[in-house]
Amino acid sequence: MSFAAKCMDKKSDEDSSRSDEIACYNFSVGNPQKKEFFSPNYPNDYPRNIMCSLRIKADVGHMVMLDFRDVFSIETSATCDYDYLEVRDGAYGYSPLLGKFCGHEFPIKLYSTKRYMWLQFKSDDTIEYKGFKAVYDYVPISNRGEGHDTEIECAFRKTGPSGIITKSEVIPLLDKYRHEDTVECMWTIVTESGKQLYMNFISYKLHRPNDCDQNFIQIFDGGRTPDKECIKFCGTTAEPQKTSTNMSYVRLFTHKDAFNDTDFTLHYTAFRPIEK
Repeated sequence: MSFAAKCMDKKSDEDSSRSDEIACYNFSVGNPQKKEFFSPNYPNDYPRNIMCSLRIKADVGHMVMLDFRDVFSIETSATCDYDYLEVRDGAYGYSPLLGKFCGHEFPIKLYSTKRYMWLQFKSDDTIEYKGFKAVYDYVPISNRGEGHDTEIECAFRKTGPSGIITKSEVIPLLDKYRHEDTVECMWTIVTESGKQLYMNFISYKLHRPNDCDQNFIQIFDGGRTPDKECIKFCGTTAEPQKTSTNMSYVRLFTHKDAFNDTDFTLHYTAFRPIEK
C-alpha cells in the first residue's frame, strides 16, 4: 500500500479572487507609463487580508531598478510575518529573495540581475497603514560577459490523463547554461478540469542530498507562488503527492556541477476525487 501526501486545499472562491483583482490594481498594474505602482488603496490605508503580486519585465539587455518615494509604512514585526512586501530576483514567486520588507524605514534601492523582478504584497486581518509608493526603471546590464543578457527558458508542458517527466528532457538544453552557475527547469502539468493529480517518483536521486541550496525538486499545486508550494524535496527520498487542483508545476534546481549526478523520473496520473 503506497502513501501519498495531499497538498493543502488551496481552491479559492471565484468572487473573492475577482474582488482581490480590483483591490490589487494599484499594485499589480499601477501606472506603467510612469513606471510606478503603489500599495493597494494608496494613498489611503491598505486593506486587510489581501495578497497581490506583480511581475516587472525590463527590456532585453536591461535589469530592473526599484526604489521607494514619499512614504513607506507597513505594520512592523521582527520578521515581517504579518504585513509585508516581498521582492524576488526573477520572474516567479520562487525566484531568489532580494528582500522582505515591513516597518517605516525606506528599503534600499534594489536591482534584479536580469530582466525580471517579482513582487508580492500581503496583509493580515489586523492593523492597516498607509503603505508605499514605488518607482522602477530599466538599467543596462554592463560588464556581465557573453550570454548574460540572454533569457534562458527551460520549460515543458504536459497534458492528458497520465504521463512521465524526467531529467533527460533537459539534457538537449544544457548548452544554453554554459555561462550559468545553476540549471533550473519547470514542468507544467495540466489535466481535465474537475480532476486532480497523483504524482509518484519512479526514480529519484540528488547529487548532494540534504543540501537544499545546491539541489532540490519542488512541487506546486495550482500556481507558482510560495503559497502554492506543496513540498520541496532535497533529501534522500521523495514521497508520492496528490494535488487539490488539475494543475501542477514541478521545478528542478541544481548547481551545474551537481546536474550530472542528479536524476529523477516522475509518473503522473489524473483521477476524479470521490465526492463525500
